[in-house]
Amino acid sequence: MDEFRARAKAQNFTPQVVQNMADENIVLRKALTKIKADLAAERERVHALVRAATELSLELEQTREELAAGLQVTRLPGPRGTGRTPGGSSAHSALLLSVELLNRALQRQRLHAATFHSSHILP
Repeated sequence: MDEFRARAKAQNFTPQVVQNMADENIVLRKALTKIKADLAAERERVHALVRAATELSLELEQTREELAAGLQVTRLPGPRGTGRTPGGSSAHSALLLSVELLNRALQRQRLHAATFHSSHILP
């Protein structure tokens, strides 16, 4: 009779090491499911950012083409009395100033567009 009870108990008994491994397996499967969901969300964010970057790149190229097509240099007057700016002609200085102003405007536009698009694309 004791032998029968020992066998019955042994059939329903799971060694502690096996039980620990089963518990760890459950925890790891849950973690894997969460990581897969996070990866899918990150992939969607990357896809959205790629779309935004492509759109901004196209807008920038279009703006550059428009600026190149309609580039008009405003001549600035030289220092009073001389008619010239120090270090070069007034036309050259006006061109450099115009290019600098256009570059600043493009940078502001890029920043504004990136801020606008990223705030509307990302959750």
